[in-house]
Amino acid sequence: MEFDLHTHSRASDGSMEPGELVGLAKELGLQGLAITDHDTVDGLEEGLFFGRVYNVEVIPGIELSTDFAGHEVHLLGYFIDWRAACLAQALKEMTEQRANRIKKMLLRLAELGFPLDFAEVQQIAGAGVIGRPHLAVAMVNAGYVTDVQEAFARFLTKGAPAYVAREKIDFRAAVQLIKKAKGVPVLAHPGLLKDNSLVKRIIDCGIEGMEVDYPEHAPAYRQYLMELCRLHGLVATGGSDFHGKIKDVSLGKCGASRNIVEQLRRKREDDDVQYS
Repeated sequence: MEFDLHTHSRASDGSMEPGELVGLAKELGLQGLAITDHDTVDGLEEGLFFGRVYNVEVIPGIELSTDFAGHEVHLLGYFIDWRAACLAQALKEMTEQRANRIKKMLLRLAELGFPLDFAEVQQIAGAGVIGRPHLAVAMVNAGYVTDVQEAFARFLTKGAPAYVAREKIDFRAAVQLIKKAKGVPVLAHPGLLKDNSLVKRIIDCGIEGMEVDYPEHAPAYRQYLMELCRLHGLVATGGSDFHGKIKDVSLGKCGASRNIVEQLRRKREDDDVQYS
């Protein structure tokens, strides 16, 4: 693979700084990567800088957590204008929603006999977007659980006693947001939805690509997605969903060719003409 189009840095829930991530891509011989942090563009300035340093193409991207008919659906955006005012305002609201969610989960943990301060969790998150992984680390640090996996299994996963659902942007609104920010909207890891009828409904919402090459997609399912992409004129992308130490998957495990990247770039240019 020449490009890994799905990676996360410490700007969200990855374990590596954006510059380290780009450096690793260089070491592995990748031509480029997309930095697609959850609901934030805070790692892009550093990532783009180190892309120039290492001569690695860094595609400015994002992964938005959205709601589609009551289902959590992730939407990737590629070649975004990451400084666009419309995007900045939307992400500010999402950041506030994430913080409020963590505060509610802290209240539930306190009621269960596991008190923690919001400031502790915020310190772990640092400049990144705060989320459940940071809360899990705080629980480990406090001695309440032995590891992050236990924190999620016992307290933080959906259905667990401290879990609180997060407000999410509507999927269609997210597609339009990506396009307003001059980006290309792509459905992330459709196989994780485990509902092909849902995937087909999502296709009608204006996406321009689907993530086909993904670690948890079986070969037969990848072929199915390739056929959907062919039928609907979508770009078939790929990425590892790399998080560093947080997730057991290597950078470049899945990805895309230079040709796929150029197809995405052309989609962006076509949209520039359409929406100008």
